[in-house]
Amino acid sequence: NGFARQLSWKHANYSCQALQLGQADTGKESSGSQDAKVQIRRTSGHIKALGGGRFVILAVSHIHGGSVKTFIVDGNTGSKDEQCAVEQSSPRHRRCAMLCGSDVGGVVGHSDDGAIVFFPAVNCVAEPTAGKVFEVPSVYQNVLHCGEQVFLLHRCHMWDADDVMADVLHLEAGKWLEVNIGQLLQRLRELVGNDERELSAVSATRDHFIIHITTSTGAKVAGAVRLPNAASTGILCAERPPPPPQERRWTRTGLDRSKVEVSFARRWEPGNPIATMSQPHEMPAGDCLLLYAGWESEGLLVCLLDASTGQVESQVLRWPRHPEIVRNFLDHEELAHLSFVPQGKVACGCGFPLHDLGPPPVVLWDFETGLVLSECGYLASPLRTMPPPLSSSPSSAAQGRHNDPDV
Repeated sequence: NGFARQLSWKHANYSCQALQLGQADTGKESSGSQDAKVQIRRTSGHIKALGGGRFVILAVSHIHGGSVKTFIVDGNTGSKDEQCAVEQSSPRHRRCAMLCGSDVGGVVGHSDDGAIVFFPAVNCVAEPTAGKVFEVPSVYQNVLHCGEQVFLLHRCHMWDADDVMADVLHLEAGKWLEVNIGQLLQRLRELVGNDERELSAVSATRDHFIIHITTSTGAKVAGAVRLPNAASTGILCAERPPPPPQERRWTRTGLDRSKVEVSFARRWEPGNPIATMSQPHEMPAGDCLLLYAGWESEGLLVCLLDASTGQVESQVLRWPRHPEIVRNFLDHEELAHLSFVPQGKVACGCGFPLHDLGPPPVVLWDFETGLVLSECGYLASPLRTMPPPLSSSPSSAAQGRHNDPDV
């Protein structure tokens, strides 16, 4: 109810409903009754809005080797419709070593031999795709989920190469194509200049592949390429599956034809908020990338990078007031998870769970001001004393909202 009131303050017209998808697995055999609840241990999952107040929920179960159940939920009433269950973790019916929710487009599984299995939530017209499962073999350097597509980077020494090849696989259409991201690497090398690369990381948003770098001087360099839609111009996997990268040979014409557009390439000098985070956590938010690090005296610095323009919005999310939530954040020095809703400018953070002490703390922030909208913690347990006061001298990074000047 507290979340519902605060969201109304944001003029969001949201409603909050309690929903029970099933009971925790007790290890006992089901009675077989039709009225028995779905036995599913929900260790992870994915939720996606369908429009009209409806959502699709992919709930992960590790019973019988791992499976994913798909539910369609009416957010206005809290009613649910179980669509189907994908009882096997991959097309080859092999056990997945791990199943986890993806904030980009569904659930991702990792099999024992290194293959990656994708359970997409919806197709390109926002229809549930219950029962769809796609497997990618372990022959690629990086595999990244990009909404409806998967970006598959070929193994290479990309910082020394003029041409860097990758495959783009459209999950719903079952089509693939080749792309050459060499132009992005060339632009980034020019921006790094004489600096050393202290840390390089790759990430993805709904439509882009991103590389961001921390240099030896404390600068941040980043760039992105827009991925073409393989559903429109790709090759059907059923007719010609992508050959192993090591077996391919390209002509100069083919390499040039597969080059993709660089959406942006930028450098931020030391002192800029995004440059202060040398090893940030990453979380996709639509076609933006949310970067955040650990807690500081004034709060949690977050930077929202627009992958299509390179523009950055920075904000410091303020500390919550509840002593138990503050203690959780102080003990771990960071959040377990942070997500962002671009349409409502709302950030939602989750702390770390404590063994047998109920769910982890959850805090909702207004991104435009950094203020706490609502917080939910261990309200049933006795309150402890407030932790010692934090330092009153905030770092240069934690100084409130910061927007990039026009590039």
